[in-house]
Amino acid sequence: MTLYEFAALDIEKKFIVMWDGVFIGYREQEEMRFALYHLGDFFVEVYYELGTNRILRLKPFEDRD
Repeated sequence: MTLYEFAALDIEKKFIVMWDGVFIGYREQEEMRFALYHLGDFFVEVYYELGTNRILRLKPFEDRD
Protein backbone atom coordinates (compact mmCIF):
# COMPACT_ATOMS: atom_id res chain seq x y z
CA MET A 1 0.00 0.00 0.00
CA THR A 2 1.24 3.48 -0.79
CA LEU A 3 1.00 6.58 1.32
CA TYR A 4 -1.63 7.98 -1.07
CA GLU A 5 -3.76 4.82 -0.89
CA PHE A 6 -3.55 4.97 2.90
CA ALA A 7 -4.54 8.64 2.96
CA ALA A 8 -7.65 7.86 0.88
CA LEU A 9 -8.94 5.25 3.37
CA ASP A 10 -11.58 6.02 5.97
CA ILE A 11 -10.39 6.19 9.56
CA GLU A 12 -11.47 2.65 10.50
CA LYS A 13 -9.59 1.10 7.57
CA LYS A 14 -6.50 3.17 8.42
CA PHE A 15 -6.42 1.57 11.87
CA ILE A 16 -6.80 -1.91 10.37
CA VAL A 17 -3.81 -1.24 8.10
CA MET A 18 -1.78 0.22 10.97
CA TRP A 19 -2.40 -2.94 13.02
CA ASP A 20 -0.11 -4.77 10.55
CA GLY A 21 2.51 -2.03 10.76
CA VAL A 22 5.54 -1.91 13.04
CA PHE A 23 5.38 0.26 16.15
CA ILE A 24 8.62 2.29 16.29
CA GLY A 25 8.13 4.23 19.50
CA TYR A 26 6.56 7.29 21.02
CA ARG A 27 7.40 10.64 22.55
CA GLU A 28 5.46 12.91 24.86
CA GLN A 29 5.33 16.67 24.78
CA GLU A 30 3.16 18.68 27.16
CA GLU A 31 -0.34 17.09 27.01
CA MET A 32 0.33 15.10 23.82
CA ARG A 33 1.76 11.70 22.89
CA PHE A 34 3.08 11.05 19.40
CA ALA A 35 3.33 7.38 18.39
CA LEU A 36 5.23 6.36 15.25
CA TYR A 37 4.41 3.35 13.05
CA HIS A 38 6.26 2.01 10.00
CA LEU A 39 4.05 0.70 7.21
CA GLY A 40 6.51 -0.46 4.57
CA ASP A 41 7.19 2.52 2.30
CA PHE A 42 5.89 5.17 4.67
CA PHE A 43 5.32 6.09 8.30
CA VAL A 44 2.28 7.22 10.28
CA GLU A 45 2.45 9.46 13.31
CA VAL A 46 -0.54 9.21 15.64
CA TYR A 47 -1.34 12.24 17.80
CA TYR A 48 -2.96 11.37 21.16
CA GLU A 49 -4.32 13.73 23.79
CA LEU A 50 -2.90 12.35 27.03
CA GLY A 51 -5.69 13.42 29.37
CA THR A 52 -8.37 11.60 27.39
CA ASN A 53 -6.22 9.17 25.33
CA ARG A 54 -8.20 10.46 22.36
CA ILE A 55 -6.64 10.27 18.91
CA LEU A 56 -6.57 13.72 17.35
CA ARG A 57 -4.74 13.09 14.08
CA LEU A 58 -3.05 10.51 11.88
CA LYS A 59 -0.19 11.97 9.86
CA PRO A 60 1.25 9.74 7.10
CA PHE A 61 4.64 10.72 5.63
CA GLU A 62 7.58 9.29 3.67
CA ASP A 63 10.49 11.45 4.77
CA ARG A 64 12.91 9.49 6.94
CA ASP A 65 14.57 12.64 8.30
